[in-house]
Amino acid sequence: MKKNLKKLVSLIYLSFVFLITNCTTDETSKNKIDKHAIEAEDWYNNYQKNYEVAVLKYIKELQWQDAIITDGISGEVVEVPFVLKDGLSVSNTAKDLFNNNHRLMFIKNEENGFDVFYVEIFTNQKNEKPLDKSYNYYSLKNDFDGVVYIQELKSNIKNRLEFKNGNQIKSSSQTAKNDQRMCLYYGYWYDDGHFEPLVEMGCYGGE
Repeated sequence: MKKNLKKLVSLIYLSFVFLITNCTTDETSKNKIDKHAIEAEDWYNNYQKNYEVAVLKYIKELQWQDAIITDGISGEVVEVPFVLKDGLSVSNTAKDLFNNNHRLMFIKNEENGFDVFYVEIFTNQKNEKPLDKSYNYYSLKNDFDGVVYIQELKSNIKNRLEFKNGNQIKSSSQTAKNDQRMCLYYGYWYDDGHFEPLVEMGCYGGE
């Protein structure tokens, strides 16, 4: 129980630190990509079998060559973009989430391993690029409007953050009320604008 509480507190803390704009100094450095991405990749290849979460079954390819490395007050963070298999997308039952960007995020822990998070960035800004380094652990664009979903893979604790003009306006964790519950699904978008949900990938908020 204490362990789960610690994980929840850690994720809530992460949620408030994640995607803060102009609140800390950070460095996105190309010359660090090889070293830290390779370290995270080696660790992931050895330990991914320990995680039983839906997202890992549907990853087509982790784009380690496009890893986003940032360095700030919480240490170095490796964010690895990926796409889903078979052209799958993600939305909710309201079918109002679009342009999702998927990443696995690796943060060094005290055991010299990594805590791993699944991060989804949804924005209604149509021209945003999934590999845009302005979206990272320490910062985002000042005009960002959208929703960020975070799942810690080991504990399966999830959180949802909403932003307007780069400012966080709402957050919702697993301790939120049921009426704040949001479930996301893997599925397909069709030309007529219809979204067909196939697999529930997770619910955020409520019990």
